[in-house]
Amino acid sequence: MTLAKTLIERALRRRDKIHAWIRQTDSFATQQCRVLEVSKTDIRLEVANADNVPDKFILLFAKDGPRHHASVMWRRGTQVGVQCAGRPVLR
Repeated sequence: MTLAKTLIERALRRRDKIHAWIRQTDSFATQQCRVLEVSKTDIRLEVANADNVPDKFILLFAKDGPRHHASVMWRRGTQVGVQCAGRPVLR
């Protein structure tokens, strides 16, 4: 996830809105989210409803790009803290 993380960090420094998509592991349906913060260990996302985000899901920074397996660490209101596991999976 180093290339994706580098691009996200650059955009966050410029205060760009970074959109991503959450996809359940057994479905092709997605829900849009916004990346608020990226650290070495986790990513903070803003979603419409944190309770609708599955505990484990696939995080996409581009709909046709690499897939990042993610797990929810915490939920607060419309924000979700997630941790990505390993390297991204290419299509």
